[in-house]
Amino acid sequence: MRFGLVIALAAACSKPAPQTIQVEIRGMQFSPDVVHAAKGDHIVWTNHDLVPHTVTAPGKFDSGPLQPGQQWTLTVPEAQSYEYGCTMHPAMHGQLVAE
Repeated sequence: MRFGLVIALAAACSKPAPQTIQVEIRGMQFSPDVVHAAKGDHIVWTNHDLVPHTVTAPGKFDSGPLQPGQQWTLTVPEAQSYEYGCTMHPAMHGQLVAE
């Protein structure tokens, strides 16, 4: 029993803690425009522009309208690549690469 507990604790300790990654929305673009993260990490988008934006990967996630100064956080659900953009400004694009 004790040996099994040691193995379980070692496995739990070997997983890195979730990271928080900041993405700025500024100048009608996402910065950085490509984010590398792991499943369970938290990505925080902050709108620094004077107009609202969204962070939308159709069928995967959608922040809804983010007013100037607002933030939205996504906990990465799975290892996958996500192309996202702003539904209000189709020229704005970003990519989330979850490994």
